[in-house]
Amino acid sequence: MCDVMERAVNKGKEEERINSIKVLVSSLEEFGISSEAIIEKVMEKFNFSRDEATKYVNK
Repeated sequence: MCDVMERAVNKGKEEERINSIKVLVSSLEEFGISSEAIIEKVMEKFNFSRDEATKYVNK
């Protein structure tokens, strides 16, 4: 039973993280920030590689 709860909590945390990334990207795009600057910010804030960050920005 503990395994099930732990997986559910981890899934919730990952969904929250993804939503945070989407909100950040969307907000920066609305302010006219360049894609390259947004990628840099996502890399910095979420400790992503360039490839990982680029996936969120180029959706």
